[in-house]
Amino acid sequence: MDGSILVGNDSELTLTLANGSTFTGSISGNITNAAGNTVSTETGKVDVTLGDDCTWNLTADSKCEPIIKRTSVYLAPELTADIPDSGEKRSSGLHYFFSSPKQMMIDWDTEQTISAFRYLPPQNTREGLVTHYTLWGSTDWNNWQKLASGEFSNIVNNPIWQTIKFAPTKAKILRLDADRLAEGERMTFGDIEIVY
Repeated sequence: MDGSILVGNDSELTLTLANGSTFTGSISGNITNAAGNTVSTETGKVDVTLGDDCTWNLTADSKCEPIIKRTSVYLAPELTADIPDSGEKRSSGLHYFFSSPKQMMIDWDTEQTISAFRYLPPQNTREGLVTHYTLWGSTDWNNWQKLASGEFSNIVNNPIWQTIKFAPTKAKILRLDADRLAEGERMTFGDIEIVY
């Protein structure tokens, strides 16, 4: 495909290049009608997706709005034996993600026998601190067993490690639901541990 695609400021374009296709051209919002009158000087909303084996050869200056506008990088110090709670117990050794702002999922490649979950709340804020919880386990992502639920007593005034103990259970996935937070709408934590 060759040429210039005109997308006026009141229009939208979704362009997907797939199957090794090539587009040689540009997208512009500068549009003049047949009478010579300018009808648009700004490009409308444009969403372009390029397949892995596709190319777009630009023939004019183009401006795009980045998807990620800001990012930060923090270089943490190396964990050494003289730092309390460093080493294998740190949460970075677990695969975890948030399936919603108040739900944390932890999963393993194989089934594990687990007997406790430990939660260290954030230390310098009440924002996102879990006060009430429900902990679930599953071996297949479909059938969930309730392992425990309750309240972390006095956690706001005493933000120390909280341990949820339960009967040894086989699980491939753990789900922590933050039923209530001290403040805010998104769960946070200082660290997490699983007891095997």
